[in-house]
Amino acid sequence: MTKLTFHKATPGADDHTVSGIPHEAVPFGGRYELGEVLGEGGVGTVLSATRKSDRCEVAIKILRLDKDHTPSRTRLRREAEIMSQIDSPHVPRVLEQGVDPVMGSFLVLERIHGRTLSQTLSKDGPLPLGAACDVVRQVANALAVAHQNGFIHRDVKPSNVLVSSTRSGALHIKLLDFGIAKDLGRFATKLTRDDQPLGSPGFLAPEQISCPSRADGRADVWALGVLLYTCLTGVSPFARETSAETFSAILTGDYEPLYQRCVGVPRAVDDWIACACNQRPALRFATVTAAAEALSELCARYSLAPTCAVPRSSIFAPNDCETLSLAGAAAGGKRSVRPQAPWVVRP
Repeated sequence: MTKLTFHKATPGADDHTVSGIPHEAVPFGGRYELGEVLGEGGVGTVLSATRKSDRCEVAIKILRLDKDHTPSRTRLRREAEIMSQIDSPHVPRVLEQGVDPVMGSFLVLERIHGRTLSQTLSKDGPLPLGAACDVVRQVANALAVAHQNGFIHRDVKPSNVLVSSTRSGALHIKLLDFGIAKDLGRFATKLTRDDQPLGSPGFLAPEQISCPSRADGRADVWALGVLLYTCLTGVSPFARETSAETFSAILTGDYEPLYQRCVGVPRAVDDWIACACNQRPALRFATVTAAAEALSELCARYSLAPTCAVPRSSIFAPNDCETLSLAGAAAGGKRSVRPQAPWVVRP
């Protein structure tokens, strides 16, 4: 397998390119033209590419050379199998998966131009309440289909939520990265220990810390509550300086109520978050669908209309492929212009 090098295309450029591919090598059997690096993580790299057969843009996830071994390959293959079974407009479509002699293990996904929720919050600050509720409801819709197929995500967080818009300008969300999703029955192979917490510390449910093997769909309900709080404040309610302090806050339910941080937010929003993030799973919303329905009722009560948090011009590429595009999220994008939140977020 070839050792690849990822570097910036030109000094000061935001885009990255791939080098280290021998001249005689033909990645992916010549089916794709490779573009820039869209994002890099601890396990893999996401590349932009164009499918030669129809000139449609795609995103290709490949494993890092030092991570391309049996457990990681199995996890990537399982991620592809899980995502292929989730038929939702809020989950990227899997187009191809396999092992390439040049690039190693890979996963090809539809590409959606936009940026992650974490990038949006970092660049533009907290979302308007209507947009925040719309984001969470769409994530809940993706999770509902996943749960119906026997999968729980276990890693819902802003960096795994891709923000884009439809051609009409409506906010559109995709839930990414099912790499640590839990299959509640079909896969016999265990890739992690039952006592090993999985996910991002600030978004873990208490049971994911104290007894990970017993976590079920209500752990994703918890994550929805944390996600809404984060959309409205820019930070997780349980974020602390260390993982140990974060875990302690989660296990004790120690967080500052939303009404104390955001002046003007209806207390009903705080009540919704408190229900989603109840320490006892049995006292949360029973399902992600129930959580979404309760949030919809709240929006109707306060006449909260969703708004687009990303400008249309930064979302669509100049082609009309049926498959639009994933992971443009990692490429950033222009600062969006949107209405200011109708409240003050206290530091």
